[in-house]
Amino acid sequence: MTDLIVRILASIAMVVLVPWLSDWVVEAVMRLLPERKRMATAVAQKVKLFLTTLFAFVVLILLAWLWHLDWRTLLLLGSSIFAIIGVALFASWSILSNITSFFILLSQGRLMHGAYIRVVDGPHAMEGQIIDMGLFHFELRDIDGNTIIYPNNFLIVRPLVVLKHPPKKDESPEPKDEEPAQTGS
Repeated sequence: MTDLIVRILASIAMVVLVPWLSDWVVEAVMRLLPERKRMATAVAQKVKLFLTTLFAFVVLILLAWLWHLDWRTLLLLGSSIFAIIGVALFASWSILSNITSFFILLSQGRLMHGAYIRVVDGPHAMEGQIIDMGLFHFELRDIDGNTIIYPNNFLIVRPLVVLKHPPKKDESPEPKDEEPAQTGS
């Protein structure tokens, strides 16, 4: 009976400590970063959600160990899930690849809320200020005030230029297409 009570108390302790531990880790990381590299509050909340999910997964593994669940069945299930997630994380246009790309882009110190960037797509380029960094997409505000939404995995495969200064609006008038001069008859 006492073994059962210890398992129940340990399970409750693990479940209660996961949110507290993820809060503590995010705060510790935020304190370690210099002021200019700190994450925006919204981005920090997304990192906190990711860490909480990661810690919850670790708690599930510890609970399985604590309750003496069959490891062979759990390993088979875990490896199958891991293989499916692994393929999905690196598939070119999957939702999970956008989440993976978010964390890769987040690790870049210069890509932060408020930064001005140019996304080069062949002969075309889009410039704007980062106004939101989501798990699935980035939102840019261009010089005309339009909002441009890019999927995160699109930003991973395109060259990005971090601009030192905000882009300036081109004041020159648009060239008009001139009609060719007609000759003869």
